[in-house]
Amino acid sequence: MRTFVVTLLLVLSQSLLAQDLHSKKKKAIESFNQAKELSTIGNLFKSEELLRDALKRDKSFDEAILLLHQIYLRRDDYPQSVDVFGKYQKELEPAFRNRILSDQANYQYELGEYQEASAMLSSIEGEVYGLPKRITQMLTQSVEFSLQQVSNPQTVDFEELPQPINEFERQYFPSITLSDQLVFTVRENNGKGDENLFSSSYANGNWSKPESISSKINSDRNEGAASISLDGSTLVFTACNVPGNVGSCDLYISYFNADEWIEPELLPKEVNSPFWDSQPSLSRDGSELYFVSRRDGGFGAADIWRSSRTKDGWSVAENLGAEINTPYDDLSPYIYADGKTLFFASKGRMGLGGLDLFVSTNSNAEWQEPENLGYPINNAFDQVGYGISPQGWAYYSSSKENGRITLKRFRVPEEVIPKKKISLLDARVIDEETKELIKASVSVQGGPGHIGSSTIVASTGLGRFRVLETTNSALLKVEASNYLSRELTLQELKELPKNEVPLKPIKADQLIEFGVVNFDFGSAEIKPSSYPVLEGAVMTILNNQKLQIEIGGHTDAIGEGVDNMTLSEERAKSVYRYLIEKGVAKENLVFRGYGEDRPLNHGNTETERNQNRRIEFKVIGFLK
Repeated sequence: MRTFVVTLLLVLSQSLLAQDLHSKKKKAIESFNQAKELSTIGNLFKSEELLRDALKRDKSFDEAILLLHQIYLRRDDYPQSVDVFGKYQKELEPAFRNRILSDQANYQYELGEYQEASAMLSSIEGEVYGLPKRITQMLTQSVEFSLQQVSNPQTVDFEELPQPINEFERQYFPSITLSDQLVFTVRENNGKGDENLFSSSYANGNWSKPESISSKINSDRNEGAASISLDGSTLVFTACNVPGNVGSCDLYISYFNADEWIEPELLPKEVNSPFWDSQPSLSRDGSELYFVSRRDGGFGAADIWRSSRTKDGWSVAENLGAEINTPYDDLSPYIYADGKTLFFASKGRMGLGGLDLFVSTNSNAEWQEPENLGYPINNAFDQVGYGISPQGWAYYSSSKENGRITLKRFRVPEEVIPKKKISLLDARVIDEETKELIKASVSVQGGPGHIGSSTIVASTGLGRFRVLETTNSALLKVEASNYLSRELTLQELKELPKNEVPLKPIKADQLIEFGVVNFDFGSAEIKPSSYPVLEGAVMTILNNQKLQIEIGGHTDAIGEGVDNMTLSEERAKSVYRYLIEKGVAKENLVFRGYGEDRPLNHGNTETERNQNRRIEFKVIGFLK
């Protein structure tokens, strides 16, 4: 049975509360008033009895006829509502007749019976009792819009996510990362248990078995409606009725550190309120949080709000304003990967019935007029809880007739995706010689996941990674055990054949080039300008801890040979000490001075002599 839910029409007209009723019979009025009070608390069957009694006493009691008709609609008993209208319509004043036709049209509209709804609306002439003209106009426009949409549907293929994703009775509110990690809410014990957060990852064409996201997050209370940032570093979720909460349902945050989620924290009063706060959506790097709240200061029912993470903490949440929010429920925000496009659900705009999905883009700090995503993405029922990947997949949940809730997805039509495309690149790391995939780490120079970062890098399997970037200037560092690390810009990555990054394997007797280490003339003190070069050596050795490296010092031929030998050894020793101080183990290093014995060239120009004055790093073996 479908519960009758009004979108645009009020269940009870405010006029029904007035004392000037269309009946003079005291007993009928008493029964009506009792029925009205019971209906407000959901006792619809006793209300029916009392209204039947009132109409036996006065069959032309307009308010009683209307309320009885609405009670049947609320009970999802449409045939009975039709019988009431047929039986009493001759007794009704025109305004009440029009109101019943409006309620019936709205009921059919919310079922997706748009032709029937249109026919009923076309028979309305004149005033509609208890409804402002703008409400009936909006219903009429929505029905016309729905008919147009259904007659010209978009081509959209919906697919249910395969096992083992949908192994629970109920799973919903999915959120997806750049690396295809799916986080979603599960209600266990055949839908009777508490809510917990689960995670599954997509790799090599398969989804992994869903697992509890963390024992630090899930508890014996409800944890649901979560959002994970695209870089996978930040998680915000809803927890209800927790001791210490600000309100009934509040938002909590956790960060991924050292391969695990840290203990979640209640977000501060700048975000949470004494009212219901839920349905979070994090921006790509976790620096902005969109969420839904029923707090004061909004436009009516549930509104969408936003808070920003700064160096001083979270900013005071601000309402997104009338460009997004309406006097009705505005829910389920999802901020797209570009940070400017907002998908959300609303009951307060022209749509196909229930909660429809809309999209709006922020331009010059203003939200543009939201656009309905159209049919069949929207239909007569509620569309809520969507997460949209940078690749254009919309993940969502759908109810079945048996009560199960499963996760599905569809490819969002190109006309819906933002016109300003984001740069999304899938790449691979390979051995320079064998061309085989190798296990590697890729990071953004300047700090991955830092606040305000425009670049996100995510591993998508052995030797595979994905980059999300709005410009081509991002500098990436690619590292792998027993390989020379490499730095390159996103533009350089795009220019590589097949987007493959070849790394050179490290072998015995191989010289590793980090750059020039500079010293003052006749000195063994390292110049500060050489520190970045030595930091590269530190990172390479720390990432390849089986390497044995010889630090070789070399001089030019100016001066006495014995002095040059001593100076070259002192310079090699200075580099050795620097690396040890930076955390390199002594077992990885030896140092030796070669003086002027191994020149790179035998010329005598300043440039040639400068080339001979050098520090060399050579692989001499591997630790067991």
